[in-house]
Order: sequence, then C-alpha cells, then structure tokens
Amino acid sequence: MKVSFNVKGMHCTNCGLKIEKSVKNVKGVSSVVVNSVNNTASVDYDPKQASVSEIKEAVKKVGYELA
Repeated sequence: MKVSFNVKGMHCTNCGLKIEKSVKNVKGVSSVVVNSVNNTASVDYDPKQASVSEIKEAVKKVGYELA
C-alpha cells in the first residue's frame, strides 16, 4: 500500500534524510521517498506488518510530524 503525507517541520535535505532513515526502520515499510522542496513523504508499506500510526510515530521520534 502506498500513502503520501505532508511533512511539518522539515527545512532541508538533511531533514528528509533523517525522516527516510527513521521510516525505513519500521517493519513492513518497503520504500520511502521524502521531497524536502515540497515537504512531502511517500511511503510504500505492507499494512499487515505496519500501520500509518507506526509510520507517524517514527517520524515524530526524529522531530517532525506527518499530516
């Protein structure tokens, strides 16, 4: 399943890299692409192994928020 989010608090490419690294560590996430220019994140994951709330929590842990 693929889902897209707006990212709050992201200011640069390094912010995007931190988010990507954190979300990739969520079990069931197969890919994540963060666009720091548009402040968006697209996540492809297996809903049997991961949930949107787990993805949002991973992003929150590194200091950002998904909307």
